Amino acid sequence: MEFKQELQDLKAYKEDRQYIADQVLNNQKLFPVLLRYCFSNNPKLDKPAFWVLEYVCKAKLSWIHPYVKDFIKQLTQLENKSSKRCCARICMQLCQQYFIYQEKRTIKALTRSDLEKMTAVSFDWLINDEKVATKAYAMESLHLLGKAFKWIHPELKVILHRGIPDHTMAYSARAKHILNKI
Repeated sequence: MEFKQELQDLKAYKEDRQYIADQVLNNQKLFPVLLRYCFSNNPKLDKPAFWVLEYVCKAKLSWIHPYVKDFIKQLTQLENKSSKRCCARICMQLCQQYFIYQEKRTIKALTRSDLEKMTAVSFDWLINDEKVATKAYAMESLHLLGKAFKWIHPELKVILHRGIPDHTMAYSARAKHILNKI
């Protein structure tokens, strides 16, 4: 079966996502094709493509480095909540590689401008009506980005304190965890 058709037929089951991700991991030439499908504005294709991208990036985050500028630039155009969650996780992984593990290839791939754009989109995801997982990944990214931009932590504290009473227990637990780290 053709790769595009397999993506369009993909169900949300973890095993199915991993099966398609393994195809990409076994053939790196599929990675730019997958990225193109992610930002295709075709709901039958982009959502499952993001599911697979998340799994691929979990295994081989460095594969996104050559495409990271386009990836980050297009984050603000996402509309699907599931796709945003996948991208928020990838952004968090990039921030972890950059700030915690100080992975040289990630540091080389991400410019200050890229970090600023990730900051803006992470604040948008945190403030707007998004899934709790998207907000949790955004919190972690912003906590780490606060190491580069000193203004982030004071703003993040205010938003998290304000949000705790109005959100789910999962949100509150993650917010308290981040607040303890700041």
